[in-house]
Amino acid sequence: METKREIIMRQIGAKIAYQRKIHGYSQEQLSQKLHLGKTVLSRVERGKYNQNISLNMLLDIAEGLGVPVSVFVSFTPGEQALWNGYGLRDTVVTEGDVMKFVRRLHEKNPDSPLFHDDK
Repeated sequence: METKREIIMRQIGAKIAYQRKIHGYSQEQLSQKLHLGKTVLSRVERGKYNQNISLNMLLDIAEGLGVPVSVFVSFTPGEQALWNGYGLRDTVVTEGDVMKFVRRLHEKNPDSPLFHDDK
């Protein structure tokens, strides 16, 4: 069973992946823009970056995508309930799983700050 921290890391990764997609970047394009390895970005998006991501890296990703860092680290009760109810807590997460999750999250919670950038 995953710890709360592991679940939060995966939620952050899902939000990063979603923002990357809606801003039209592939993992390779964004990793080049941020001067990160593609595998690093992939692991961050899957919540598998050593179960830890630095604030500097989060700030760099937010800046690269043009979104506030709060988009990645704020979770409404609905987002948390949806994550837990979606059944992703105890599975290996693929990019497809992440995108299914964020699409479902958007359907259930369209007013979430995740889906609005405050540029």
